[in-house]
Amino acid sequence: MGQHRMSKKIAQLTKVIYHLNNKNEDHDFDLQELSEQYESEIEQILRDAADKINAFKTQLEAQRDDSRTAEALKTLTKQHEEEKAKAMAEFSAFKNKVKERESQLQSSSNTQLEQLTKEVTHAKAEFQKRQKEFEEALK
Repeated sequence: MGQHRMSKKIAQLTKVIYHLNNKNEDHDFDLQELSEQYESEIEQILRDAADKINAFKTQLEAQRDDSRTAEALKTLTKQHEEEKAKAMAEFSAFKNKVKERESQLQSSSNTQLEQLTKEVTHAKAEFQKRQKEFEEALK
């Protein structure tokens, strides 16, 4: 009977070892599966983070481009205003020169007109004088 009992105990111990071994393998399998799930989740989190970072980079670049565009527009507007002011000043100076030239021409024309009027009046008087002399010479 001692041997039978020992055999029974060995059989029980074998069952316990088999059960523990299966439990250990199941635990290893579960642990491996859980590790793979965590790795997959970590990879997904890293991809999401990278996507968000890239989206922020894109937004930042767009803002930089908008900022550069606004700065360029501001510079061009300032340059346009300066050129406009310069052109207006040149136009004003040209307008003043034209007025001055017009005034000089008007004055010159008036002087010439007066001189020609005097010459015509003088020529008319001379003509009438000669006509009178001619009429008297005919009588």
